[in-house]
Amino acid sequence: MQKYSNRLAKQNKCVDMISTKKNLLSRLEAALLILALITVSSDLFAQVSSDKNTTSDRILSYDGVLSVHPLFNYKFNNFSLIDRNSNGLSVDYAPNGNVKFGGGFFYDWLGFALTFQLPSSSNSIEQRGETSSFDTQINLYSKMFTLDLFQQNYKGFYIANYQNLGTIYDASSNIAPQRPDIRTRNLGFNFSYFFNSDKYSARAAYMLNEKQMRNGGSFIAGAHTTLARVIGDSAILSRDLQDTLGTELPVTSITSTSLSLTGGYAYTLKILKNFYFNISLQLGPMYSFSSLETNEGNIDEELDNWGLKAIFRSALGYNTKKFYGAIVFLNDSYNLKYGDLGYDYSLGSIRFFVGYRIPFDFDLTLFKRKIF
Repeated sequence: MQKYSNRLAKQNKCVDMISTKKNLLSRLEAALLILALITVSSDLFAQVSSDKNTTSDRILSYDGVLSVHPLFNYKFNNFSLIDRNSNGLSVDYAPNGNVKFGGGFFYDWLGFALTFQLPSSSNSIEQRGETSSFDTQINLYSKMFTLDLFQQNYKGFYIANYQNLGTIYDASSNIAPQRPDIRTRNLGFNFSYFFNSDKYSARAAYMLNEKQMRNGGSFIAGAHTTLARVIGDSAILSRDLQDTLGTELPVTSITSTSLSLTGGYAYTLKILKNFYFNISLQLGPMYSFSSLETNEGNIDEELDNWGLKAIFRSALGYNTKKFYGAIVFLNDSYNLKYGDLGYDYSLGSIRFFVGYRIPFDFDLTLFKRKIF
């Protein structure tokens, strides 16, 4: 109780800190976004003067060809609250019903996909609850860099590991504890630059509008920012779960703005003539400005935080002049700590698509010139 009294006394000071640091971080985020967009503009403009058909002994480009495909996409948006004093005991929250189906196309540097969420079965809704989501993402993949812009809103979660939380829940039951009131919001971008783009192609690995002809890899440098929030109508951890994790914080919302720089490596391994396997990993420090709100509306004073940012990508695909297909996995995760309480967030997707290439001689050069 004394701890909470001290926090109440410092509330005004914390609010001032929040206002000042939010303004600073907003400027940093704007600067990073402008820098990324300038890089996009410069690279696309540079492509205008290049030859339409770019073929080398390492990278084959499918210019002048429209690639169309149906698409299955499983997305995940999970978070965990962890007891840092124990052997990693955690409460893991996950949404339900994240399988989407649709279609898409690639042409030159332009890609587009439209998917719709498949309805969950009545049995799945009974066991894990119902989740509603609004999930948009823009991916720009050039020869030298990738830029992923994303916005994700989810409502409705269940406790995925309830069977490992002792006697709080019935481990023999197949109905998970559900929190239809919990919402998550994520907005941000991931920018990655490839130093060896003459021998490695991210577009060949993830978009398949190019083909990498030989084994090859590249070192990566990345810049990332995320604005994230988890909100509950009541405490995200019930009183029993607070006791289990050894915390006294009845947290109703966690808000964080993070900036990070990463480094890593990506590699594509050719298998036979037309198959390939790709793997990519980026790691780096992450600075986060965070605030926690409790049932009483208090703002916790532990605002500055350092954590770890990790981005993992992998793909297994088949790529020929007419047919192509791939399974692509993406996981974007980070972790933070608030005293004895740890906070892990993980979002990503598993995409599966099989497509066909159609000759389609439409010149996007004029479109590039008009914009850039």
